[in-house]
Amino acid sequence: MSLPPLSKFYNGFKDQSPEVAQAEAFKLGQALGLEAAHKLKLKGNDVNAIAKVVNEILAKMKYGALVIVEGDKAILRQSYYCPIMVSAASLKMPWDWLDENFAWPWMRGIASAVNPKVQFTVKRARCYGDSICEHIFEIK
Repeated sequence: MSLPPLSKFYNGFKDQSPEVAQAEAFKLGQALGLEAAHKLKLKGNDVNAIAKVVNEILAKMKYGALVIVEGDKAILRQSYYCPIMVSAASLKMPWDWLDENFAWPWMRGIASAVNPKVQFTVKRARCYGDSICEHIFEIK
């Protein structure tokens, strides 16, 4: 379980509409989420199940951050270098483009493999100058 080559994704979609890139990222995430859910023999589709699947994928990527459940929300908070940020800097790609068109739809896809009713909200993002990234998964 890993990220696809981000330079290939960026170069393949940078000149297309954001919706096309986002749809492909969502599909990639959903496939990965289904694979992880199957591996975990996951039961249930609540935010706890979403956290388990996302954490399984992040652990395999050696990401370091974990999704925690707070009430009816699963939340990913991190303040250090993420793979998207590192790729953007090292490969000279726009960080905000990668977050908006790859990372966030990809994460939503992963979670939707557990529950298609999931809502994914970016409350704070380092690519916009916030001190942390905060991503919230909720089932509405």
